[in-house]
Parts: sequence; structure tokens; C-alpha cells
Amino acid sequence: MNGEASRGRLPVCALEALPNGHSLVVSGPAGAPVVVVNDAGEFLAVDDTCPHAGGSLQEGHVDDGLIVCPLHSYSFDLRTGECLDDPALAVDRYRVVVEDGFLWLEQA
Repeated sequence: MNGEASRGRLPVCALEALPNGHSLVVSGPAGAPVVVVNDAGEFLAVDDTCPHAGGSLQEGHVDDGLIVCPLHSYSFDLRTGECLDDPALAVDRYRVVVEDGFLWLEQA
């Protein structure tokens, strides 16, 4: 385990590798997939698996701070993790830290 991982930080990618409007999936702290999004220069991250039907949120689309599941169009707030369509559902959030031109994932 490298020093960053032992401090609870996982590497994502170089800053320039995630341009505005793009996303990518990385392995989260417990090994589950996490989608990292560049939404108008704000880097946000949530669990990639939709709790409604198991779809990959990364395969959906991002619109003004929301990520929409491609299976049934359930929307999740990237800042809170809350589902706008079913208050009983939510996705875990992660903090994305920009440091020295690199993105790091931390548990929120």
C-alpha cells in the first residue's frame, strides 16, 4: 500500500485527463466502482452503481450537478448523493482533491 492510500487517498488521474463534461470510473476505497465527474470545472464523485436497478451512472449523463442513470432516468445530486426521484435512495459521495495537477479521491 502506498503512502497516499494509507492516508485514505486514492489516485484518480492527472487533472488534464478529465476535461469539462467528462467522467471516468475508478476503484473506490472498498474496491467498488466510483464515478468521478468534471462538471463545469468542479470535480465530484459518487458510487457508480445506481441503487435502484444497478446501472452504471457513468453511462448516463451529467446535467447541472446531477447524474442521471441510463436505465430508468433516476437523477442523483452529485453534491449530496440524494436521489431526486426516490428519497429512500442515495449514493455515497467522495471528495475529489486537486493537488499538484493530480486528482485524488477521499471518502466524504
